[in-house]
Amino acid sequence: MTLKKPLIFSAIIFLSFSFIFTKNVLAQTNKTETLVVSPNQLFTEDHFQASESIIFSGQVDGDLFLAGGSVVFDGQVSGDLFVAGGKITINGQVGQNLRAAGGTILVNTNIGRNLLLVGGNLEISQNTKVAGSLITASGNLENNAQVGLGGTIASGRAYINGSFNGNLTAIVDEELLFGPQAKVAGNLKYQAQEQVDFKNPGLVVGTITYSPLSSEAKNLQNIGKKAVPKQISAFMNKAKTPARIIWFLLSFGIGSLFLHFANKFTIKISHLFTDKFLRSTVSGIIYFVTLPVISLFLVLTIIGIPFVLVFGILTGALVIIAKIIGSFAIGHQLLLKFEKKDRRGWALLLGLTITHLISALPFFGTIYSVILAGATSGAMVTYFYHSLRGKHL
Repeated sequence: MTLKKPLIFSAIIFLSFSFIFTKNVLAQTNKTETLVVSPNQLFTEDHFQASESIIFSGQVDGDLFLAGGSVVFDGQVSGDLFVAGGKITINGQVGQNLRAAGGTILVNTNIGRNLLLVGGNLEISQNTKVAGSLITASGNLENNAQVGLGGTIASGRAYINGSFNGNLTAIVDEELLFGPQAKVAGNLKYQAQEQVDFKNPGLVVGTITYSPLSSEAKNLQNIGKKAVPKQISAFMNKAKTPARIIWFLLSFGIGSLFLHFANKFTIKISHLFTDKFLRSTVSGIIYFVTLPVISLFLVLTIIGIPFVLVFGILTGALVIIAKIIGSFAIGHQLLLKFEKKDRRGWALLLGLTITHLISALPFFGTIYSVILAGATSGAMVTYFYHSLRGKHL
């Protein structure tokens, strides 16, 4: 098949994507420069909002998902708050958990449960109280909060001037400093280039355990960025048409098993993928950003390097299953749109054919695969999250 045919075919599929998802995306995304949600606006269920810039001062009786280049939250949310953006400011009340990923994040409020932050520069003000635990991963961290339980931080530079009513684990590459208001009611375990000179002897109530920053910790990112891609690249260079055919048949077999043994789950994820495409994509991005950070903490503090293999296998399996179910969702929607018939086996075959053809294209295939895996993974995470909380989607 020449390059011209798959390009024409991919253009048709791209238009189909637009036709299927445009209505849903426009309903959830504000394309103006700044979206403002006033304090008198009340949402009685889970709410999602995306825009280039967001100022959210409304009230949400449920969970809230925000995504944008600049996000300011001054409202109230009774459930969890999920935020992804370039610059994030959190001033409003969060009833349960706050999970945010961005370039610069400022938190200046009370958190009902746990706080998880991933970003370049993190600042947690002295007005912040976290009822549960604190977990952060960043280039720079300044923490002045009162934390009700313990904390785990990984950072290039970290300044701790808040209190922890539990154990604190810190992994710092360059500099770890404790301010005059710092307090650790439990044990302190930290890894750093050099030992900290504790001028305040009462800073830590429990024991202090220091260990030099291990070479494994220093090189873990390099391993992930260099060694693994090289192995994958070498494999892909060798595996041409026969491997693709085998992989297509294997994907069809896995999809058929899911349609047979987990039919309701597969259909539900397919509906979430198509009906809440943008929300699922953002959830998938947050998922793939936060899970490696959590795994890094576990690798360095609890289980050790073998956990990387387990995590890699589980994440790889999730991505594979996500792409298969996402492909089914595309094929299913196209068949329903043009044939008005619910032929799930044919939908799986059509969707996988589309995915395998487009994935073979340079550049566009990569973008397509990333969006497909991210959106479907986000739909799966959303499904399991709400199922654990006893909510029906």
